[in-house]
Amino acid sequence: MDIDYKSFCKYLLTNTCSNIIDTGNKYTNCRILMIHHVPYANFDSFADLIHYLHFKYGFVDPSCAGHGKGLILTFDDGFQSQFDFNLKYLKPYGIKALYFIPTSFIKCDKLYLNKYLINNFKLNANNSCLNEMLPMTWDQIITLSEQGNTIGHHTENHVNLGSCICADRLHGEIIDSAKITESIINKKIDHFAFPFGSISNINKTSAKIIFNNYKYIYTGIRGINYHNQNIFYRDALTTLETKKEVNFILNGGYDIFYLFQRLRIKYLFS
Repeated sequence: MDIDYKSFCKYLLTNTCSNIIDTGNKYTNCRILMIHHVPYANFDSFADLIHYLHFKYGFVDPSCAGHGKGLILTFDDGFQSQFDFNLKYLKPYGIKALYFIPTSFIKCDKLYLNKYLINNFKLNANNSCLNEMLPMTWDQIITLSEQGNTIGHHTENHVNLGSCICADRLHGEIIDSAKITESIINKKIDHFAFPFGSISNINKTSAKIIFNNYKYIYTGIRGINYHNQNIFYRDALTTLETKKEVNFILNGGYDIFYLFQRLRIKYLFS
């Protein structure tokens, strides 16, 4: 990743103290959950966790990102299991979520799905859930949008933007492919999550394109989010964590280990 380390060190010295001291205003902070495939065998137990979190912390509409207090639920990659989980467990409780869609996955031929999952999502070929990881259809994405959920962009091919330096390719992955989704749902897309989500998965060139074209940018770096923020940290969850483990995460149990990644990502977009 192309960082000017002298400039970063200067940025680090002027920002570290405020990041350590600032514990956040309890009335404006927000944590964002990042979910991928929801195995069908885990639907009931995961629904129990989501409903517990809904009543304890409250889920807010993703359109409130940067303004509301509570939890925001996000789903990456456009799996059909996410649509089915929404229909059965989220919609009845009025929980709105944000779905990040990589457009080529939605269009992927079923004959090549396993290859796509392994090559683009970097999943293990021995993953027991591989055969149920189907993409949503465009009709399902339209339904989610019409129900009041938010649709975000996740590049065209779920690429590692940290290793991509070709301006034309970056433009296609970040901007042009989003226009396909916009034309289908008939709404502007303001939310972007870069694939894989860590500091090594984005560079200065891609960060500039994203920053200039999207209002809200989502990482996969753990941390709390504050009022009027537009670069967001997210807490990755599987469908297997216990309530105790999730409470530990949401209370910042791992945040200190991601401090330098948060500082570097803020510098990258500065």
